[in-house]
Amino acid sequence: MERMKAIFVVTAALAFALSPLMSDGFAGFRPDQFPVPQDDPPVQPAGYAFAIWGLIYLWLLAGGLFGLLKRADSPGWDAMRWPLVASLVVGAA
Repeated sequence: MERMKAIFVVTAALAFALSPLMSDGFAGFRPDQFPVPQDDPPVQPAGYAFAIWGLIYLWLLAGGLFGLLKRADSPGWDAMRWPLVASLVVGAA
């Protein structure tokens, strides 16, 4: 059963990493959607700041594959698999 959970982690990580390709994307909220309209916000994050998500996706996939190939039967790794799968599935949706 531990190996199957490890496979679920890799599958959920793949779904999470590929989910941005399946949507139109999020360009932020319109100014009129805030309780106090933000016509000219004082701070706006630069687009490159969101590049960290590429590293997050790669690390999730690498960790999932390492867990499957090298730690499939490890009780220490097995304890976190169901919570990780749950969070990845919610994030992918």
